[in-house]
Amino acid sequence: MNFTEIKKQLMTMELSTVQLKEIKAVADIRLGNFSAREGALKYLGEIPSDYADLFYRQIQSIFSNDLKISLPALAITRKQFPTNGKMVNKVAAEIYAVAVDWNTERTVKKTYVVSVFNLYARLVIAYLQECKVPTSLKTVLQHSDKFIGLVERAFPGYVEAGLISVVLKHKSTSA
Repeated sequence: MNFTEIKKQLMTMELSTVQLKEIKAVADIRLGNFSAREGALKYLGEIPSDYADLFYRQIQSIFSNDLKISLPALAITRKQFPTNGKMVNKVAAEIYAVAVDWNTERTVKKTYVVSVFNLYARLVIAYLQECKVPTSLKTVLQHSDKFIGLVERAFPGYVEAGLISVVLKHKSTSA
């Protein structure tokens, strides 16, 4: 189905402005339009407050275990580097939106979201190392726009086929 056919179908439906904004929000998430994600989250539900901390802990864990670099606690990061603290919240919300989109269950489980956060951290850090870019918290956060492409590269066809949730569930149970 092409864009014109979809547009014709939408025009024939009696949809409210709110419903159209919800459709746009879902489309933005599906297309990986990260610049529109913040607005999309307002219509699809805000990120739970503790998820930014969970996201940061996944990055922190990979830094300490794989790179042997210690990152301070999120509260210290927010205090010493307010811009990085805000970036953690923003990127966590973006990746949470991806997790919600990929979820095949009725509810989004915390373990599932954590596995998406972990996948983000692992893939972005591996990408940065592959490109020989110095790996820091800021560079990991600045490359959120590459996440979907990196997942597609690591698991070709899984996202489009709707099977990425199977991989994530397997990773969360085997980890």
